[in-house]
Amino acid sequence: MLLLAFALPAEGVAETQRQAGEPLSVAVVGNAPFVIQGDPPIGLSVDVWETVAASLGVMYTLVPQEDIDAAISGVEAGEFDIAVGPVSITASRAERVTFAQPYFNASLAIMAPQSGSLYDRFAPFFTRTFVTGFSALAAVLIIIGTLLWLAERGANPEQFPQNPRAGIANGVWMALVTMTTVGYGDRVPVSLAGRIISGIWMFIGLVIASSLTAFLATALTLSQMDGPSIETAEQLRGRRVAVVGGTTSQEFVESVGGRALAVPDVQAAVALLERGDAEAVVFDRPMLRYIISENPRLDFRISASEYRRQNYGFAVPKGSPLGERIGLEILRLRESGELLEIEQRWLGAR
Repeated sequence: MLLLAFALPAEGVAETQRQAGEPLSVAVVGNAPFVIQGDPPIGLSVDVWETVAASLGVMYTLVPQEDIDAAISGVEAGEFDIAVGPVSITASRAERVTFAQPYFNASLAIMAPQSGSLYDRFAPFFTRTFVTGFSALAAVLIIIGTLLWLAERGANPEQFPQNPRAGIANGVWMALVTMTTVGYGDRVPVSLAGRIISGIWMFIGLVIASSLTAFLATALTLSQMDGPSIETAEQLRGRRVAVVGGTTSQEFVESVGGRALAVPDVQAAVALLERGDAEAVVFDRPMLRYIISENPRLDFRISASEYRRQNYGFAVPKGSPLGERIGLEILRLRESGELLEIEQRWLGAR
């Protein structure tokens, strides 16, 4: 097993070491970008720990571990003084070890190709909301047109013939041009009932026309914006989504009705997306951010939506005074902005 020793200032060592002068045994576990195993290990989690250790003035030895369960078990048994890595803070783990203040907030996210295709440009006009609204408007126009025909067919048969098909069609035409404030004047009500219906419809039509204009402007603006073609979990339904098998991401995609394509690791998931065999990738947001920052050629975007949020923290044995001291240093790093600088160094800007 690889042991890596780092000598740091010795102030305050006695209360945090198992024995005076003895380095802390630090289990290092996880995957990139949090832990990249090497000689020595590097990564976001390692950088945070090194900054904390320097502030505390402790010496330590890094001991790489294969998985988080082994690291937690080692801390629980007293084999390690601390576990460093993307260790999720859960109730079951908190029963076994003590967690310091979280140093990173993680969540599942959706990565998909950037929108920009012809379909993506017109997609806002094919939503359920748009189709429902358009259908409702058509129904209202037919109702108003029918009322106008019923009111005018006797007094104005030239413009509103007795034949229902032709008469109602003329009524719908008049309702449409009135709503859009065009008002060609080719159809004009002459009866009192017809004019009352037309007057009421003019006011209602103004509201409908204004709302329709606002909706179209918003839809056109959204269609021109560059962003992921899949933004929310609802859009995953029925889609082919690449996930890492056996992880929370697979369970999440299946729960929202997506077609989960399970692969061994996130690199394989991204490869499916590149080939077009998948329409999106769902995985931990920090990992997806890291992939994007390391591969600028990828024309993928990460959605703003967050799911299954979780916190990462360093674990220490129950009763260890080290947890409180580490937590205090992490709070100071957060307040000073150093924690954000470390995050952006590994993951890029949010």
